[in-house]
Amino acid sequence: MALKYAVDARNDLLDGLVDNLDEGATNANAQMWIQTAGGSTLATLDLANPAFAAASGGIVAASGLPITATVATSGTAAKFVAVDRDEDTVITGSVGVAGSGADAIIEDTSLSAGGFVRLTSFSLTAPGAL
Repeated sequence: MALKYAVDARNDLLDGLVDNLDEGATNANAQMWIQTAGGSTLATLDLANPAFAAASGGIVAASGLPITATVATSGTAAKFVAVDRDEDTVITGSVGVAGSGADAIIEDTSLSAGGFVRLTSFSLTAPGAL
């Protein structure tokens, strides 16, 4: 049988996880690096401060969306790395367009240097709902 958790426990789990993004002192904000499948960074988005709102119902959503950034290098976005203020990795996942089933949603995965990338949705759901 799979483990199941009460909603309060799931919220605590998520809040503890995303609070890690707000730690550190090197940068003013946590960041999301949009990358190719091979790990080349195409754009850096500064997340809000704090990066996420409080969890509710076992789900936590990024604050301040949409977030837009200038694309540094052309390429096809496939994944993200979310780092804390000291650029330590906290969360990794997939990026895609709405309806793709990706972990984080951007408007377009084909990015051109000098253009823009816009993060429109980024939320996490805790496992094991009762």
